[in-house]
Amino acid sequence: MSCCPVTAEPARDVADHIGVMKKVGNTNLYVTGPASSKAGIIAYPDIFGLDSGRTKADADTLGKLGYTVVVIDITDGEYLEDANGAVEWVKKFTFAEQYGPRIQDAINFLRNEVGVERMISYGMCWGAWVGATQTTQTDPVVLGHVSFHPSWILENKLNGDGAVDKLAAAVKVPQLLMPAGDDPDYLKPDGSVHKILKARDDIGPQSDVLLFADQIHASLRTACITYQRSVASRLNLINWTATLAATGAALAAVGISGVALNEDDHEFVNWSATHKCRPHSFYVPETVDEVEKILQTYHAKKQKIRCMGAGVSPNGLGFSGKVSDKNKEKLQVTVQTGMIVGDLLDKLRAYGMTMQNVASIRDQHVGGICQAGCHGTGANIPPIDDQIVEMEIVTPAKGKMILSATKNPELFELAKCGLGALGIVTKVTLQCVPMHKLIEKTTVMTVHELRKNHTRWLREFQHLRYMWIPYTDSVVVVQCRRAEENELLNEKRFPPLQNNDDVRMMAPRKLYLELTHGKPEPDYLDWSFTKMRDKLLEINPLDKQHVIRVNKVEKKFWKLSEGYRVAYSDDVIGFDCGGQQLVEEVSFPTTGTLDIDFMVGLLKRIDEENIPAHSPIEQRWTARSTSLMSPASSSDPNQIFSWVGVILYLPTADKFVRTAIQDRFMDFYAIYRDYMESFGATEHWAKIEWPEDAAERQKMRDRLNRRYPLDKFRKARDELDPYRILSNQIVDELCA
Repeated sequence: MSCCPVTAEPARDVADHIGVMKKVGNTNLYVTGPASSKAGIIAYPDIFGLDSGRTKADADTLGKLGYTVVVIDITDGEYLEDANGAVEWVKKFTFAEQYGPRIQDAINFLRNEVGVERMISYGMCWGAWVGATQTTQTDPVVLGHVSFHPSWILENKLNGDGAVDKLAAAVKVPQLLMPAGDDPDYLKPDGSVHKILKARDDIGPQSDVLLFADQIHASLRTACITYQRSVASRLNLINWTATLAATGAALAAVGISGVALNEDDHEFVNWSATHKCRPHSFYVPETVDEVEKILQTYHAKKQKIRCMGAGVSPNGLGFSGKVSDKNKEKLQVTVQTGMIVGDLLDKLRAYGMTMQNVASIRDQHVGGICQAGCHGTGANIPPIDDQIVEMEIVTPAKGKMILSATKNPELFELAKCGLGALGIVTKVTLQCVPMHKLIEKTTVMTVHELRKNHTRWLREFQHLRYMWIPYTDSVVVVQCRRAEENELLNEKRFPPLQNNDDVRMMAPRKLYLELTHGKPEPDYLDWSFTKMRDKLLEINPLDKQHVIRVNKVEKKFWKLSEGYRVAYSDDVIGFDCGGQQLVEEVSFPTTGTLDIDFMVGLLKRIDEENIPAHSPIEQRWTARSTSLMSPASSSDPNQIFSWVGVILYLPTADKFVRTAIQDRFMDFYAIYRDYMESFGATEHWAKIEWPEDAAERQKMRDRLNRRYPLDKFRKARDELDPYRILSNQIVDELCA
């Protein structure tokens, strides 16, 4: 007997993940996200456990958006291989003796070690039922619960027909159920569970059921993570009411149908937990009209308001997340700017299209990657802002406007990379390309080998990325060319990675065992390389000699990772950036091997300044952008720009150590600013930080004034937002 429909999928291989396992009390927890956060999430796995499919990876997605997430090993590692016998398995455990104490351990961890003040929960399949049962307790602690492909049917299996309705009547906090097409009718919209929840005065208005009719039980987690990401990226999961509003679920409107939360304890934290803000009000508009009303209100009050993005950069610059139009002939797609990039790529596949390029990660909102000047790599591909064909923008003074090369063209060139200061971008039309496969080759080379071939490679490869490993003589070179339509793509021509993970991880694991004196964490053999690097750096992240040892084992890892990979472009051109980090990236125009000279000189300066430079220093390239405020802006259509990002990871939860790393990084940043001046380099807008020293601030202001047409930008801002309500501190100081 099973708790799942017969069409349910079995367990899947575990996806890549970046969190860590912790033992808290008697409970094993998978922990991901910032070490300190006001907002926490408790996650319950399905019957296949923590290492099934995307269970951990989905938690990481939420963790990257600023929430501390714990996935509870609710049965101490005892899970199933398939759904057969699930009910008998469930009967082995009781809430009082098994589930409850482990949930309490998770709550204690979030409260006492992370500082979480508010939390919600979500569960998948059987885990959805466990989480719902938790919300029937006297003090459920969580503010609400989300059930993905819910196996609430277990109530009937265990306690007789009608028990599931009693569960719906007993829960004490709002519920959001997401059944699949093959789940029981009573779990679907207008089924008995939905009717009971909606009829309740206490939680009815905030509860809902959303049907994923074209999904089957268990595969729904893949569909639902789109929903999950969009919820989280807009909300920080601080308030359950806002959660439902953010998804368009039914809520009573107050003035506007989007929700305004007039509490003073809402805290938004970026992915690396290095920046936070506490707004007095938080709005989740559901239509462009609501955006206009909000801006009109704040324009009249002359009060600041900002559009919140996904929080993956220090400088938060979405809305709703739908594809509103597509033109397969022109290879163009019109998308609402609250859509997550990864979700857009998934949608584009169905149309036979893909984006020209993407940044290293895909958790940003479309609006954010355009407004902040984000980019991928490829000397013939412009930054993402220059891929905009048309945009809809809502401004405080002039309302909604449509901008393109033929409609307000001068403003269009300013607003494509507008820093969120000229208006709220609600919709963009992007120029895409046909979906295609890439042949990716990873090799490790010396600088001498690089210099001989570099200019040819820039022309030859559609995408090119160098990952420089400080204090070694090595550079990881990743080259991608487009596969021809009928090209033979077999392993004989393109031999894949030859070494398994155990071989590739041999040197990092050996160093880890040495540094931990043979007492590793129990799951260290399951760690990815990026997680292992974090663990190694955590031991002494600011000691130069220690960092050199870590960098040298990274070189060995990459040397054993040489080989080819052939896949669709949107599966290839991303990059695992690792855990929480501090990054400063700059862009500069380059010809010949000037970009190689830049790196050689930078590495020399790093050594001279005794900087414990973590790896890698990533170098990429783009074509110029016609956006006037882009760091790659140029009137020369043939100009190539190089982008170089330096990094220090934040591999520890220790607040004192994190502060020390941040302080050292600011020293690093100051040295980097000084070094880059002679190359005409400019900071990436999503990475820029004003220095505290007044003289340094003025120096930066003067440099940015030389680089950008700030008079035009100020004039446009004065016309569209005369009271500067949309400008953050960086833009205000830039335009002072």
